[in-house]
Formats: sequence, structure tokens, C-alpha cells
Amino acid sequence: MNFLNVRLGRSDKSVIDDERLAEKSDREQFDRIYDMAGLAQNGVKYTVTKLASLISSSKYLRSQPAQTKSTAVLVALEAANTTVEEIIEDASQRERVLDTYESVQQKALEEFESRKTKHNRELQAEMEAKISDCNNKIQANAADVSRARESFTAWQGRKHQEVARLRETVSLCRVSSRTESTLEATLDLIKSSRSVNQAVG
Repeated sequence: MNFLNVRLGRSDKSVIDDERLAEKSDREQFDRIYDMAGLAQNGVKYTVTKLASLISSSKYLRSQPAQTKSTAVLVALEAANTTVEEIIEDASQRERVLDTYESVQQKALEEFESRKTKHNRELQAEMEAKISDCNNKIQANAADVSRARESFTAWQGRKHQEVARLRETVSLCRVSSRTESTLEATLDLIKSSRSVNQAVG
């Protein structure tokens, strides 16, 4: 967003239309604003900005009291055939230009902020929708795992029952085998007893 591309309310002419202005110094930026507003510093007469530059660039005047500076300014104005009233009017015009520029910049900033705020709300809504969708998927996955665990637990119960049935069957086979051996031993004992009795009789 380049806040330097603005227009004065009293003109369709762009006050600032140079994208490279942002790379200029503060002084160059203000001079560019004045120039695009039609307040160029060309000509023999002094402007308030030219006069200010003259004062600030003079090592001698910078260290002098206000009265000395004022005297030097009046002398310079007289030499350039420029009146104090012209300087005051020039300063007033430049202030109005800067006020207009500030107003347009403020409006541009507010519109820029409004667009970004709207975009942020859209992003927030999109993010919340994605979060909600992800939460639903997480809950669905958890439900799937829960059902799978319940199914496995149920199978384990049936498996324990099957193992018990198998073991019970095997144990019955062992009991039958022991019973058969005991019966044979009893029959042999009876036969032996009868043989003894017959021999004695």
C-alpha cells in the first residue's frame, strides 16, 4: 500500500504520483508535494521554504539569536524584492496543501485498514471453519477407534469362551482315559481272584 498516491480535493491532478517518492528524504518528499500542488520554488523571489533552507544552511545564522536572524531575513527579502506578506501567504498555502495531503492520507489509511480488517475477518472465519472441520474429523476418528476397540474386546471375550470350550473338551478326554484304565485294572483283579478261589476248591 503506497499512501503517497493521493489527490487534492480541489484538483484532479495527482499530488503524488511518483512511486519512488517513498525512497526520497523527508525534505525531498515535502518539496515534491509542494511541486505537484503547484507551489514550485522557481523564480527570483523567495518562498518560505527557500528562506527556511537559507537560514538552516548558514552556519553563521544557525548560532545567532532570533533578532539577528530576523534582521538577516528582512535584508534578504528586500534584496529579492519579496514582501513579508508574500512569505506569510506562501506559508499559509503550503500549510493548506499539507493539511489536505494529511486528510487524504488519513482517509487512505482508514480505507486500507478497513480492507485489511475485512480480510482478517474472512481469514478468521475460514480458519474457524477449517478448525471446526478438523475437530469433526478428529471426533469421527476417535469414534472409529472406540468402535474398533469395542469390537476387539468383544472378540476377546468370545475367544476366551472358545478356548475354555476347547480345554474342557480336552479335559474330558483325559478323564475318560483314566476311567478306562481303572476299569481294566479292576476286571483283571476280579479275574485273578476267581482263579485263586477255583484252585483252592
